[in-house]
Amino acid sequence: MSKSYLKTEKLSRFSFVTLFISVLLGLLAISSTLLVARVRGQVPPPPVPCNEQRPSIWPPSNWFEHEFHSLRPYQASPCNPKVSETTISCGNDLIAAKKYKVGPSMAKNCVINPDDGKQTCEFEFKNEAVNVNISLPDAELPILGNTELVENSQLDKDKITDAQKVNEYVSWYLNGVIGRAEGEYLNPNSDPEDASKIVNLSGPLNKLLPQRNPKQERRKTVESAKDSQHNQIVACTILGKPVPCYHKAGGLFDLIDAEHRLADWKNHLPPREEEYKDFESYWKDYQRWRGKSCTPNFIVPVINKNLYLCFDNPLKPNFWSNLYSYIPFSSTEDRKGEVTADLSQTEQPGGEVTVSEVKFESSQNQNLLFFPHTEETAKLASLLQSTYAPKTQKHFWEIPERMGFLIPKDAKKLTSAQFREINFSGNPQLPAQNPLLEQ
Repeated sequence: MSKSYLKTEKLSRFSFVTLFISVLLGLLAISSTLLVARVRGQVPPPPVPCNEQRPSIWPPSNWFEHEFHSLRPYQASPCNPKVSETTISCGNDLIAAKKYKVGPSMAKNCVINPDDGKQTCEFEFKNEAVNVNISLPDAELPILGNTELVENSQLDKDKITDAQKVNEYVSWYLNGVIGRAEGEYLNPNSDPEDASKIVNLSGPLNKLLPQRNPKQERRKTVESAKDSQHNQIVACTILGKPVPCYHKAGGLFDLIDAEHRLADWKNHLPPREEEYKDFESYWKDYQRWRGKSCTPNFIVPVINKNLYLCFDNPLKPNFWSNLYSYIPFSSTEDRKGEVTADLSQTEQPGGEVTVSEVKFESSQNQNLLFFPHTEETAKLASLLQSTYAPKTQKHFWEIPERMGFLIPKDAKKLTSAQFREINFSGNPQLPAQNPLLEQ
């Protein structure tokens, strides 16, 4: 009896384990089926309200929906529902034709020519309609950006090279190819290819903007989350280590990685210089934001200097600062446009045929277009323009008076003429050790 009980218990446990594994495999099979069965179209399926994200906990239909790409996460779901700041682009002439088969019995009036016996008939057709169908599934703006042929939630591998991205598309040229949720975390210290990518393919903004400005622009992007921009995925980590957000292995990796979205940085933003009275206090907090710990100030007797030490603290996560550069400079939302057809003028077909009282009636229900990268590239181009502006215009290097501690005491401004003389004439005599250019 005891033996039988033990045997039954073992069978029950075995059955439970088998059932659990079967259910788990079944769920994974359903997940794989849903992932494979994704249809081509807008990803995720629109519309996605600005205060929602994908995937989401509820309803279950959203569990297996994903953002498309970090430069266009929510296709055809702009936070701005209005058609605004439009530019009219007119299409070609539209010729609407209709054929008629007529005979004398249908004529309004016929006149016989007595010389040759031929008759000329007059026909009149009223309330005639010509149906015109305009199809726009292949409408493209290929010069602005391309997230379809690069690694994304639907595609495991790039179909175009990094060089093609930056040379052929405005969005990639301005953003650069680094700092994307889809890519590996770059390590220039150990990988020469990563170093080359950072130097050569990082885009003009990452190269030209001073440190302070990218932080400000990314702060604006974070603050706009769920308001004028979707709370998109910025980067992913596993146990604090950055990893691509769309794993080729899928399955378990997709379940255990941590997705970090724009709004998550609201409590992890870098310190702002204008909120400090001196550089030392600012720099201490900046080091702490980088994941370091700093000692209180202490005086070294020999040199009689007030110092402090900062060191990397393994107990403090530093991926918030390491991945801060993954936050976009600008909005990644689509802009809404529309297709309208109207009658500007009517040309007579010629000959003795006359067309009168022509009017156009639109019965289109779906006449919207969604333009990716337009808002993004406009903002990025404006930032790039700010790196070289006339003297009377706003410069990116303007520093508020309360932040004067950032300007060295011995700094002097150079005129454009002095700057050109130093840089192009090889004059080694600088007016100051830390000159600031005044254009």
